[in-house]
Amino acid sequence: RLGSRENIAVAKCEVAKYLKPDGTFIAQDDALTKQTVNFVGEKRYFSVDDVEILLQEIGKTVYKYNGEVYEVPIEGLHNVENSMAAIFVGEALGQNVADIKSGLLNFRPIENRWNVEKIGRFSVVNDCYNANPESMRATIDTVLNLYENPVLILGNMGELGDDSEKYHKQVGEFINKHPRKSDKLVVVTVGELAKCISDVVADVKKKHFDTNEQVAEYLLKNENIGNILFFKASRSMKFEQIINEIKGDMR
Repeated sequence: RLGSRENIAVAKCEVAKYLKPDGTFIAQDDALTKQTVNFVGEKRYFSVDDVEILLQEIGKTVYKYNGEVYEVPIEGLHNVENSMAAIFVGEALGQNVADIKSGLLNFRPIENRWNVEKIGRFSVVNDCYNANPESMRATIDTVLNLYENPVLILGNMGELGDDSEKYHKQVGEFINKHPRKSDKLVVVTVGELAKCISDVVADVKKKHFDTNEQVAEYLLKNENIGNILFFKASRSMKFEQIINEIKGDMR
């Protein structure tokens, strides 16, 4: 309902109004946030650019930050960046490094955030809690770097304002320019805005649908496409409907 990325930044930075002057404001190193936040105290910004990646594989990432080695039981550089938020908060609260490392090792995603599930012949990665241009690119980057024969099911991204079509086209351009672990990528798009992704994507097998039901039917009827499915869209797309239809058919 906020209508634009700028308005989202304003809403997020409202938290700073309630910080005491000797408090600490911790946020992703994002230009919009830095321009928007109004706080006189300590500000700390985390970025994956500040770490050294030592190992990145399916289900595991190891990296070095500030002389310490950390491990998270999930793939994706965006999840490394998320874990840095936890490190910064732990440090601000006086936790020791060993406890922070232990906490990260025991991380488990919340519902619809990179949930991995086996459903019949499919391995399903459900990352459809929400989507914006940054998180969409992060998911695609992880998939194309680590997985063979993936099927990307991408839906509309909401709250992008007047530039919505432009941001969706940029996702398609990102896919075109990104190196791939496999030459058998399949891109499935759902929704009016997501069609802008499909229109731009080139040199891959691609399909566009208007409804979740059509997507489920396509996936179930085409046994020649890849067996690992990645779902990414804004909450309004209700992509869990596709997953539930696949589950129902596989019973």
